Amino acid sequence: MSKAALSAGEPSWKERMAVFLARDVVDGERIISGAHTEISFAATLLAQKMHAPNIKLQLGGTCFLVNVVDQDVTLPKTSTEYRMIRWAEIAYDHMETFMYFGAPGGNKYYAGGRPATNKYYVGDKFFAGGIQVDGSGNANMIGLKGSGDRKYAFRGPGSIGITDIVTVATPYIFVTHHDRRTLVDKVDYVSMHGPKGWREHKFPGHGPKWIITPRAIFTFDANGRAQLSGVYAGTTEAWVRENTGFSFNLAPDFAPLVDPTQEELSVLRNEVDRDGVLRS
Repeated sequence: MSKAALSAGEPSWKERMAVFLARDVVDGERIISGAHTEISFAATLLAQKMHAPNIKLQLGGTCFLVNVVDQDVTLPKTSTEYRMIRWAEIAYDHMETFMYFGAPGGNKYYAGGRPATNKYYVGDKFFAGGIQVDGSGNANMIGLKGSGDRKYAFRGPGSIGITDIVTVATPYIFVTHHDRRTLVDKVDYVSMHGPKGWREHKFPGHGPKWIITPRAIFTFDANGRAQLSGVYAGTTEAWVRENTGFSFNLAPDFAPLVDPTQEELSVLRNEVDRDGVLRS
């Protein structure tokens, strides 16, 4: 298939999410991504190829540090895919992560180029998932409460490395479904606090910046409450209200989100995601 053919056609919801995240990446940042990684990894690679050549990427699932600059990387479906070690500068056990990244071990590796506002944090941005997310930005990866003698009706993967996020300047919460089962009034368990909880616990990072879904992006107001910031092409505010389990106001700068450009789609499909992982 020709490059022109690949870059034509409507973007998938995964491609939209990857593009919107890529646009918010700043050159020089170090990005950390969890195990379910195709969207966030694609966003990082796209940003590197288009406007942020000096970013570095740590993949949490296998704890490989991947310097994506000038690498011909095949987009994986998960960071637990061990073939990614071919692009790694280093591979290490998870318990070694913060021994290596934190001072003084990380000083030489991270010297120069980072945004000054984030220089005191282990990472600049982190992409965190959730089986539930509420209107205060709390994310739940632990499970759903059961009834009777059952503690859990459904058991998730647990908090895993999410507790480490407090050492990252800015996390994003991303979900792969936009419905009332996922976006709830109150999460059953808290794996990661929203902005208000972040401040109350005096965590060092800034707290979550976005909740990004296949249909919309929520930001947070001064009180740490989710507010609808933008919707994708083909999605309306009314649709979001009907399919969201928490109440929300509109952000002052609410507007339809600008769809991926032909250039962004061309780079994404021809250089980042040649196998069509984001289109499957």
